[in-house]
Amino acid sequence: MDVCPRCGHRQNPAAASPPVNLTLPQPGDELYGVSGWLLLFCISLTFVGPIPEALIAARAFRNLATARVPIQTLLRLGSVGAIYAGLAVFSCIAGVMLWRKKPKGVSVAKGYLLIGAALPISLFLLLHLAGMRVNLVRVIFTRLVYSVVWYSYLAASRRVKVTYGAPGGGLRP
Repeated sequence: MDVCPRCGHRQNPAAASPPVNLTLPQPGDELYGVSGWLLLFCISLTFVGPIPEALIAARAFRNLATARVPIQTLLRLGSVGAIYAGLAVFSCIAGVMLWRKKPKGVSVAKGYLLIGAALPISLFLLLHLAGMRVNLVRVIFTRLVYSVVWYSYLAASRRVKVTYGAPGGGLRP
């Protein structure tokens, strides 16, 4: 039997495991918390992004309710309204989770960035292929640039790692 040098308790050497050093983020760390680029991203997710998405959804639903148009147009308006309303809500949820430093906030924000690029691009690509006039290049460019830039930031930022812990649900204070 060995004695622990720290606390003096007797230990069984066969059952003892090597000590594990966990580095936990500390609120005193200069990169801990929602500020800098992370703050800008949270503002974008919570306030800036959802506004145009909600306006697009509202316009589509208003036109859907008042227009007497062919079924194809009704389907297009319904699809645009549903997708953009869902993206507005999803964006707000991701932003609030990041603000509140929820452990899954980074994963939810990354999910929003992937879905927020894939759904509108797919929708407008289908509309373009169906012969409707859409500015497909603008939609693809703006969605991809926003998503790639912020996804890369979330994946590589030291502030994100310190604030939310290691990828895969690392321990946090």
